[in-house]
Amino acid sequence: MFPAVLDDRSIRFCYQPIVRLSDRQVVAYEALARPQGIDLDLSVEGFFEAALQLGYGRALDWLCGWLCLQTSRDVVDDRTLFMNIGVSSLLSPADGVDPMINLLEWAGWSASEVVLEITEREEISDLGRFREVLTTYRDHGFRFAMDDVGDGHSTLEVLAAGEPEFVKIARRLTAGAGLPGARAAVSAVTAFAGSLGSHVIAEGIEDEHQADLMAALGCQMGQGNALGRPAWPNASRASGDADRPPALRVLSA
Repeated sequence: MFPAVLDDRSIRFCYQPIVRLSDRQVVAYEALARPQGIDLDLSVEGFFEAALQLGYGRALDWLCGWLCLQTSRDVVDDRTLFMNIGVSSLLSPADGVDPMINLLEWAGWSASEVVLEITEREEISDLGRFREVLTTYRDHGFRFAMDDVGDGHSTLEVLAAGEPEFVKIARRLTAGAGLPGARAAVSAVTAFAGSLGSHVIAEGIEDEHQADLMAALGCQMGQGNALGRPAWPNASRASGDADRPPALRVLSA
C-alpha cells in the first residue's frame, strides 16, 4: 500500500481555516493530507500511524511536504501555511534543515510563511536534540506549532523544551471545556503558553458557544467545523457557498 502511495504520489490536500476568535477573521490555513479516494471529513490518523510503524513515516512526511508546498500557494496566497511534520522527520540527522530550505526555495516559499506543525504521533525522548533542531530551523525563519496539546505525547515538558510559537489545544479538551477538569487543563495550558509567548489555538470547535468559551479561557485562535470546514481547493457544493470555509485568503496574525 505505502510503496504504491509513494510511487504514485497519490496524496491530495484539503484546507481548514484557523480563525482569530476575537473577530472571526481567518489568520492561517492548515493543509490536511488525504490519500486519494479518502473523503476529506474522515480521519486519516490510522493511515499515518500505520506508515510510521511500518517504516514509511519519514518518506511519507517528505512526500506530503513536497506536494503541499507545490500545491498550496493558490490557496493561502502569500501568507501563513500550517504544514504537518512528524518528529522522526524533524529530528533525523540524515535530513536536517537544508532539504526543507531547498524544498521551500524550489516551490517559491519563504520560511517565514510556513508554520511547521509537529504531530503528536511520536514521543519526543531526546528533548536536548529537539531544542537544538528547533533552534536551527528558527535561525532560518521557521515557526512551530505543537499539535494536540493535552492529549497524545504533547506534554508541558515538551512545550518548555520547544517553546513553540503556536500551541494547539486538543479537541478532546475543547469538547469537554464546559466541565471543571477539562476547563482547568485548558486554563493551565493557556497560562503556560502565555509565559512562553505562544499563541493558543483551540482545535475541534463545533459551535459558537465553544468558540466563546475557549476565547474566555485564553485561546486567541480556533479551528473547527463551526469556524470553517475542511475543503478542497476551489471546491463547490450544491447547497452554495454558505457551506464552504471563508474565502481562501489569509490575514496577518
